[in-house]
Amino acid sequence: MSDTLTINPASMKVLATGSAACFTLTNNGADRLAFKIKCSNGTLYTFKRIVGFLEVSQTKEIHMIRANGPPGEAKIVVLYLPAPAGSPPPMQLFAKAGPKTSTATLPVAAVPGNTTPPASPTPAAAPAPEEGNPTSFVGQTQANNGNDAGNEQGGANDQGAPTKKKQCILM
Repeated sequence: MSDTLTINPASMKVLATGSAACFTLTNNGADRLAFKIKCSNGTLYTFKRIVGFLEVSQTKEIHMIRANGPPGEAKIVVLYLPAPAGSPPPMQLFAKAGPKTSTATLPVAAVPGNTTPPASPTPAAAPAPEEGNPTSFVGQTQANNGNDAGNEQGGANDQGAPTKKKQCILM
């Protein structure tokens, strides 16, 4: 790959009525990287993990929530720069970096969606992705047992106690 940092998927569609999604950042370069995530619409989009380090060949998952709002386009911009071992925290690096930063962009389209949850507890099968289409569509978040749990699914730990596991749904 020629890009030092890649974002997967290359573009994304989310529901304007609110949804949760994930994307990944991968360091394809020969140096450790620091990254910082910015968004053209910080009012409707929030992220878990907006700064961090990526070791060589490492991939990190970034969780994103799109709040209920009008349909529209947004851009997620990932700033990145080399960060050798022993570097200061990412926020300090970016405060000093100036024009030395590189960028990668993830276009996001918020499309109108149905606010009524599906009648069946079994999720419908996702349509087969088009050949060569790098766009992911993220569906509406659904409640878990009446609680607004987003994309969390219940499970159990070794003692049989309920647990929640956060999952990214990219269709």
